[in-house]
Amino acid sequence: MIMHRLLTYSCLLVLILFSCQPAADLSPEDALLAEINAIEGSLTSSLRIKGEEVKSYTIEERLAEYKIPGISVAVVRNGKLHWAKGYGLANTETGQLVDTSTLFQAASISKPVSGMGALKLVQEGKLALNKDINQYLTSWQLPESPFTSTVKVNLRHLLTHTAGTTVHGFPGYNQTDTFPTDIQVLNGQGNTAPVYVDTLPGTINRYSGGGYTIVERAIEDITGQAFADYMQSNVLSPLGMQHSTFAQPLPTAFHAQASAAFDRKGEMLAGLWHNYPEQAAAGLWTTPSDLARFAIGIHEAFIGKTEKVLSPSLTKVMLTKDKLGHGLGPGLRAEGDSLIFQHGGKNAGYTCHLFAYAKRGDAMVVMSGSDSARPLIEEIQRAAAEQYGWDLAQAKTVEIIDPPVEKIKEKVGRYIFRQQDFEVEITMENDELVIIVSPDEKHRLRFLDELTVIEIVDGNQLQFTTDEAGQITGFLQGGRYQFERLE
Repeated sequence: MIMHRLLTYSCLLVLILFSCQPAADLSPEDALLAEINAIEGSLTSSLRIKGEEVKSYTIEERLAEYKIPGISVAVVRNGKLHWAKGYGLANTETGQLVDTSTLFQAASISKPVSGMGALKLVQEGKLALNKDINQYLTSWQLPESPFTSTVKVNLRHLLTHTAGTTVHGFPGYNQTDTFPTDIQVLNGQGNTAPVYVDTLPGTINRYSGGGYTIVERAIEDITGQAFADYMQSNVLSPLGMQHSTFAQPLPTAFHAQASAAFDRKGEMLAGLWHNYPEQAAAGLWTTPSDLARFAIGIHEAFIGKTEKVLSPSLTKVMLTKDKLGHGLGPGLRAEGDSLIFQHGGKNAGYTCHLFAYAKRGDAMVVMSGSDSARPLIEEIQRAAAEQYGWDLAQAKTVEIIDPPVEKIKEKVGRYIFRQQDFEVEITMENDELVIIVSPDEKHRLRFLDELTVIEIVDGNQLQFTTDEAGQITGFLQGGRYQFERLE
């Protein structure tokens, strides 16, 4: 404890000295260290309460607060890797530290990387964006339905999540589980339902890991290569992503570099991590620095500087919103010089996020082997945005009320989201409302009015619903998900 306080004091002293010294007088190395120190020591919550003091935290304090063993960061400035750094532990049993070569599961950030691999085949004339995907599938066929008889599913639909395909995401497989093929996954012979089309293609944007598993199968059928091999030679290696692989399960040679996965209690998952046969949707192992290289590759092609994987013209197609607002792989926001491509990722025990300015060449990647890392990732991104002048979401300030105790008590009970048979419990602790999502996840709730509460950590709002007699019947979460009261 004494040593920890001495180190903390030492770091604070360095930051004070740098802040007092004019930037022009600093060496490039010291100026960079000052930047990093400023970001590391200025984390603030995404939700601010009007009238309450805004507190700043260090990354180390937040790791402890959120029970996150480790996290890793990479920053790109003007099209070049600016800095990268690891914090905390990759394995709490061995004491392995997180460093810049520590691998994490990229989870759904696998999708835009895989999308680039599919677009490479488009560029080569081996796959078309707007033709029936079944024309390219030889080992498996997307089942016909009343919806596909009207509109055929194509690659553009699949990459933009507008194909109407089922299966949102994948839980992965324990080390002792039978590891299915992607065809078995598509047929519902793994631990998820079969993938099929239940909505007219092109009419809604509905996130579908199942759709990207179809893309994976198409790439294998077209090339005759294993998906991981194709991606290695056509995307990862050309971009210089030397610490990355789509191989599943993770080959033994990479195990020493890999961060274990941790739940919300900070406890390591059995077998260290889950495996994902759904490689295109969730199977990439990588580092923040390698994903930074992916972002740099897109930036360089976008401005016409290099063509490591895709041509400038096809890169611009990749970063063009479809009619429902999504890119061909990444999510997109803003326009013109401020265009940002981005994607988040969440596998069992891993959380990560990438965002990048297409034209400007600035980017940030944060990855963690923890289920509870999302708030910390947002706090690090916001601190960096303030340091570098990035136009990202600012902290939200809300005004809260303290309703009578009886108004708090009437919300206590169990609630269910019937579409996924998912239950939560709302209870009281110290005269405050608390939502219990799972045995190891709960959030404090504060009142905006007598029927609206907000989660303190991430700012998610719950709007309670009532019957004609004024009795609580359920709540609407985030304006989208209707929970029904059970008791």
